[in-house]
Amino acid sequence: YKETKFDADKIKALPAITAVKIFGIALIGIFIMFTGYHDDGVENNQAEQQKQEVKKETKVTQVKEEKEKKSKEEIEAEKEAEYRELAGNLVQRVGYAMGLVGQGFTDWGQGKAIGRNQVVQGLKELNNEVKELDNLEPAKSQKELHKEIENLVIGYRDTVEKALNAGDRGDADTLLKCAEELNKLNNRIPGIMAKVEAD
Repeated sequence: YKETKFDADKIKALPAITAVKIFGIALIGIFIMFTGYHDDGVENNQAEQQKQEVKKETKVTQVKEEKEKKSKEEIEAEKEAEYRELAGNLVQRVGYAMGLVGQGFTDWGQGKAIGRNQVVQGLKELNNEVKELDNLEPAKSQKELHKEIENLVIGYRDTVEKALNAGDRGDADTLLKCAEELNKLNNRIPGIMAKVEAD
């Protein structure tokens, strides 16, 4: 609320429905931020996936021999590339889940019954992505990046869970605190995405 120059007491006095609307609008901004990063990644990922599929089709019989001949550096480089792709996809799915959550809070704040269900669905998606983190195997050089992604995804999940409970209680103060927490998480996205997309 510092950026909007709203008076803190006025914000605290907002009715719960208004707070839910504000929270929903903030979450839609998150979704736009994620999809902005997603657009460049999709084109690169699709081209890269097509290249990989062609390579796989032409070299199926040679895979076992190549794996035996590869040096540790080559194996590590392949692991890094695979992790970048999988981690990038995971972060994009988190973005879509947060878009669903944002739209849900907006609809909920407008009194639409479906809004809360959208938030619950988005939270389920975030829980799935937290579980999916265990399936990512970072290379040695990516351990720190993996920890950052893990903290980001778990942070989003926990904050949305708090916001959902606050929305059920009509707790405007907690919703505004959750919006601030989300803003802090959002500020970490550019750095994380830069590391994910680094060659």
